[in-house]
Amino acid sequence: MIFLLLMLIACGPGVTSPEAEEYGALAFGDQTLPDAWVGISYRHMLTAEGGVPPISWSIDRGRLPDGLRLKYDGRITGTPTEPGVYEIFVAATDAENNRKFSEVSLPVRFEPTSIGCGDVLEGSFDGSNGGLDWDRFGTYRWLQIQLPDPAVTRIEAVMRGDGSALGFIPEAGEPPGSHNLADGYVQTTLDGATTSVTVDLSTEPSLTSFRTDGLPISMLLVGNGVRDWSMEIVCTKAPIFERLWTLPVEQGEPVAIDYDILGDQSTVRIWTDDELPSWVSLNEQGLLEGIAEEPGGWDFTIKAEDDEGRVREEETMFGVFDVTDIPCNTPTLLQTEQGWYEEPFTGPYDPRGYEVFRLPFDTQIGDIQIELAGDTDSYLGLVSPDPYYRFYGSAEYDYGSTAQISLNATSYPRWTNYRGDGEALFVAAPLNDGLGLDANGQLILSVTCDRGPRTDRAALPVLEPNQNTLVELEGIGGTPPYRWSAQGLPPGVSVGTSLRALAQEEGIWDVALTIEDSEGLSHTQDYRLIVGDELACEDAEPMPCDVDTLSGTFERSYYAEPVFTEKSTRTFCIVTRDVASLYAELEHRRDAEGYLSLSDPGADMTSFLYQNDRALMRFGDEEQTVQVAIGESGWPSILDYDRMPVFVSIQAYDPGNWIFSSRCY
Repeated sequence: MIFLLLMLIACGPGVTSPEAEEYGALAFGDQTLPDAWVGISYRHMLTAEGGVPPISWSIDRGRLPDGLRLKYDGRITGTPTEPGVYEIFVAATDAENNRKFSEVSLPVRFEPTSIGCGDVLEGSFDGSNGGLDWDRFGTYRWLQIQLPDPAVTRIEAVMRGDGSALGFIPEAGEPPGSHNLADGYVQTTLDGATTSVTVDLSTEPSLTSFRTDGLPISMLLVGNGVRDWSMEIVCTKAPIFERLWTLPVEQGEPVAIDYDILGDQSTVRIWTDDELPSWVSLNEQGLLEGIAEEPGGWDFTIKAEDDEGRVREEETMFGVFDVTDIPCNTPTLLQTEQGWYEEPFTGPYDPRGYEVFRLPFDTQIGDIQIELAGDTDSYLGLVSPDPYYRFYGSAEYDYGSTAQISLNATSYPRWTNYRGDGEALFVAAPLNDGLGLDANGQLILSVTCDRGPRTDRAALPVLEPNQNTLVELEGIGGTPPYRWSAQGLPPGVSVGTSLRALAQEEGIWDVALTIEDSEGLSHTQDYRLIVGDELACEDAEPMPCDVDTLSGTFERSYYAEPVFTEKSTRTFCIVTRDVASLYAELEHRRDAEGYLSLSDPGADMTSFLYQNDRALMRFGDEEQTVQVAIGESGWPSILDYDRMPVFVSIQAYDPGNWIFSSRCY
């Protein structure tokens, strides 16, 4: 035993072989790596001192930038494609398996072409690179536009050439040369319609943000069919309008559009040489006002001149829409001058591309189906019940050759959400081509109304086991009074004019709830009856109403995830009981952007996340706080969520750190 112990000691690490004595112990020399440059071939040899040759090299932790690799003999070779500072741990191993580790840092920089006001740059692309393959260096070009003097208010990078190209300008704070194009850059397609990339005081990112950072404006040009091209940097010092696009007003309402100038407006004169309708006027301060006497859209050139005679000219327009009453069950031919997406003023801004219809509220109607169908694709949008959001985004919409919207007790908004307004408005439009009486195509709008009764609930209330519950049932449509019956109820639950419950156990039951009016008309609606809050929340995280601080970090954008995981999405669930209002807040830290969303009443987790059943959705930029709030008044209303699960999600558009909080009152 003593002999064996002595042999083990003799063969242990304390014994040095003759080769090791000859070469000395393995150690590192100076491992400072020279800078690498994007698109430029790189070569460097790592070195070690001592050790029994040959010395082999490998990466223990971290990674080299794309395009570079560490070879077995210690050579780092290749052509890097993305800038950054790459921290790696390398391992050197000698012939006797002795290993040493060292942390090394490799800065990869990009060397753009510098260009300034008045300069013209010429170049050529080897081909198209819409897929952004960074190894194809001849298909893209990095530029750096030098910041002009403070009097310059607009920079235009004007491109000329055959075909088209893609231009990318980084958001403020995005590192120059970053490949984070999906989240960190603003993209412009440079073709026959758009031949320049503009950065001024009103754009996002703005010229002010680059001046604040003190950095030149990085710009990436990517070939998209262009071969030979030239780019001129045009800098101007004339005034900049804060806003040129405005939403239309209804016929008979006041017109009041203020064409403000960014910065000091006191020395600026504003006017137009174009003829405007007699019922509006434009003063030298940029206020367009009057009473809208006729529907239509009016394009004009608005001009601004400062005290040094510098003039800015911009194309703009204002619009007036009228509202047409549409009866139930009477098909109507849609007639517009142009399409919803017809440029330059698209969507709701130009009423020449759509018609607005009014459906008066009628308590005897229980179900409404709106359809726009014909020979061309179309847009159909239901206007929000909240007048503040009137044309800022439809409450519900559909596209296609047949666009359809339901308005009833289980849709959202529900038909009864329009009771206070006494009407529901909706917008109908061809997507691309205006249709008139002499058009080849036709779009037919139809509103089908069912006057049978409906139960006026998006979902049944979530019950608590062994708790007495009484929920009054309400109806819409038909002729009251109503009575109810149901199939599939669990033990302890019954319906009459109300739902009475003392459920004994948790579970989910499929219930068929039938409403019958005094005329004998009836309707059966399928619901899920859920006993137990955790079951109602499905896979979402159950959460109390009041959360002081909840923080986390997202690693991925939800756009990159076909199935949402905690790397990009957190979904919380609150079952509302005796709640008068709900408030949620999301704060984004630097480099993080994302959405804070609230589910429709009656939505389950799947329809909320994947079918866009969202009553509210707010986007927040980095270092910005966004909120969603619902109360008893306004729309959406907390009353629509009576004893239902409310799903709240936070989702990363640009990954990073976030802080969430919520309150119930």
